[in-house]
Amino acid sequence: MTSDCANIIVEDFINEIENWSAIWDLKHDDYSNKNAKRNAWEAVISKFVPNFNDMSEAEKKVIGNSYQRKWKSLRDSYTRELAKQKNEIKSVSVTKFRKKYIFFDQLRFLDSTTKLTDDSIELSDHEGNLEEIDAVAEENINKMPCKGKPKKRHSDEDLLEVLKKLLSTRDKKKFGL
Repeated sequence: MTSDCANIIVEDFINEIENWSAIWDLKHDDYSNKNAKRNAWEAVISKFVPNFNDMSEAEKKVIGNSYQRKWKSLRDSYTRELAKQKNEIKSVSVTKFRKKYIFFDQLRFLDSTTKLTDDSIELSDHEGNLEEIDAVAEENINKMPCKGKPKKRHSDEDLLEVLKKLLSTRDKKKFGL
């Protein structure tokens, strides 16, 4: 059983998804119909997983979730690339050349359902900043002291003094002094 979709040819996967508009087209009548959408996913996955229809429901669910995550990742990457391109058009940066998302052209069929507002473009601009803020916040949370009884911290001298006292009382008991 191949439960992950790491071995699929992504271009073929995208082409198959494009054929099933119930999966990706918000305007399609079957998009909000769970049964139709499930049937569409089963049809797509059965193209890539041999004997998918003969598997147990639990196996189908695991494999289905894997393929749906793959699709979500592809779709989200396309949306981010679209936002970057629209932002570059606004900033008109001639000297800045960057590679386009590898599956961008193949996912252009999503244009009819992908609407970018200025807010979503700004969010994608600050995506890196948000990750930095999260990292700093997590660091600060880890540094926060625990509530409760504070620990007593002894210096090395205090510790040596306590150890000497313990040893001397032990020796006194041991030798009867």
